[in-house]
Amino acid sequence: MKKRIFLILFFIFVATVFFGAEKENTKTPKIVLLLNDHDYEVTRASIEVALADLKVDYEVYKTYEGEFPPLNDYDGLIISGGAYTDAYFKGGKEPIVGSRYILETEVPVLGICMGSQIIAKLYGEDIKYAPVHEWVWALKGDIDDPILENVPKRLDVWENHDYSITALPEDFINLIWGERDNSLKLIKHKDKPIYGIVFHPTITLNNMETSAIQVLINFLKMCSDESNMYPEFVSDYKIF
Repeated sequence: MKKRIFLILFFIFVATVFFGAEKENTKTPKIVLLLNDHDYEVTRASIEVALADLKVDYEVYKTYEGEFPPLNDYDGLIISGGAYTDAYFKGGKEPIVGSRYILETEVPVLGICMGSQIIAKLYGEDIKYAPVHEWVWALKGDIDDPILENVPKRLDVWENHDYSITALPEDFINLIWGERDNSLKLIKHKDKPIYGIVFHPTITLNNMETSAIQVLINFLKMCSDESNMYPEFVSDYKIF
């Protein structure tokens, strides 16, 4: 009896040590979110809610309060939407402190909505007034890129902005475009893992088979050494 108890306890100990070591070896990527929207002083932006739901190790820095992390001291950088660009451009033109996190990056970068506009402007393109506040159909291109993995050919996406990227920056390619007007939806730097996404991947239609959240999941995978850390596809994700 004592021998049996000893063996049971021994196997419990071995299992605890083994699986505990496996858990410690699983590296969760550290994501920095540069928040550019005063509207989320109390509540959380949808991108922050999504990161929390996906159990991402992330930190939020409010650029409108002058908050920035040590440069490249993270595994991935997300630049939020919003309306505050003073942390990136002096007088709306000259690049300043916030621009360094894009231009001098050593990690994957994802600019969402206004974040994509900031990226395009830093790389030489003007942003023009072209408001869109609706669900639109988007089409994925045939370019092989990790951010497009498992993303459907045609997907319904939510856009909510007053200004748009109307021309592709010189050093970028387009990965997703608007079905209706061939507008730019997801751009990428040719040599660096810098992405600008016009729509909001964290706001999707419930029970749609073409969920845009997969774009965010793919970006997180790019920032991680663990390929199985995130689900392959989330078809019913919804945040409002």
